[in-house]
Amino acid sequence: MKELNSIPIENIYYMLCYSWDKLDYISRNKIGIEESMDIQNLLCRILVDEVDILIKKGIKKNYKELNESSSVVKGKINFKESIKYKSTKQCKVNHSYDELNENIIINIVIKTTLINLIKIEDLSISNRNKVKRLIKYFNFIDTILLNKKIFKNISFNKMNREYKFIINICELIFDNLLINKNDNSAEFYNFIEDERKMAYLFESFIRNFYKKELKGAKVYREDIYWELTGEFVEFLPKMQTDISLEYNDKKYLIDAKYYKKSLVENYGSKKLISGNLYQIFSYLKNNESKSKKDEFSTGILLYPRVDKTLDLEYSMDKHNINIYTVNLNSKWNEISKRLISLIK
Repeated sequence: MKELNSIPIENIYYMLCYSWDKLDYISRNKIGIEESMDIQNLLCRILVDEVDILIKKGIKKNYKELNESSSVVKGKINFKESIKYKSTKQCKVNHSYDELNENIIINIVIKTTLINLIKIEDLSISNRNKVKRLIKYFNFIDTILLNKKIFKNISFNKMNREYKFIINICELIFDNLLINKNDNSAEFYNFIEDERKMAYLFESFIRNFYKKELKGAKVYREDIYWELTGEFVEFLPKMQTDISLEYNDKKYLIDAKYYKKSLVENYGSKKLISGNLYQIFSYLKNNESKSKKDEFSTGILLYPRVDKTLDLEYSMDKHNINIYTVNLNSKWNEISKRLISLIK
């Protein structure tokens, strides 16, 4: 997996931007990526730039219910709580009221992430100083112990959609940050070495790349239903394509496979991974009756190039099955040309 672990940081940056559907960030932000930059400093740089823009626009506030006891009544009186003061002869009334407040969950997540970044020993001096400067703008905002549920429960709308990209970055940092509770230090886990996480990134990058760069193409995920009959269809496993792509009156079912190897050893010779072929074959056959395009659709298995380039094309009945690799270690314009050429 050595070649996959050494994907240039610039390519990881582009893959992330495509995956997040944030290509405008590339065009508007001259981030100046250095080959020596590591992933935590890259993510920190992106987060700092985005939060800086957010601060210039103004940190988002929202109405938050506050509760207090005083002699001046605001909002709704809480009679049950107010009775306590009457029994102690205090001239106070407990009341609740809504007030515009910046101490809301999206700001809390950002501040907590910035504070956690400072704990990383390998953070560059430049990034560390930038993060410390930004934290000052969040003086009246709390911190929280982050977990996945918090990120899952954050909802976006027209009022706060500019936060979505920032929260995506915060979540990726959270997913890969290991905080030592003993000395409050932190270490960033390089997700490039995690095959499962990179598989998700590879798939979402490929899907959004075709959405953006293949003009006139329809790109989506698609549920495929088994062409089987019987009483217990609920036991059949779900089938869903990584990428369904319609272009120039043709249909492609693409499975993006981020594997250590695109070929396996079998009695001294290299062979394709049988399970992947069975899977794409099943997609094609079970989807045939859906439409004319599906009846003659093409299946593609797409792997990152590890030891050799694959351009294998086979035909079967009404379908073509193609196995390709893309070299993620090459220049970005070469990656782009390669992906477009697989369809065109």
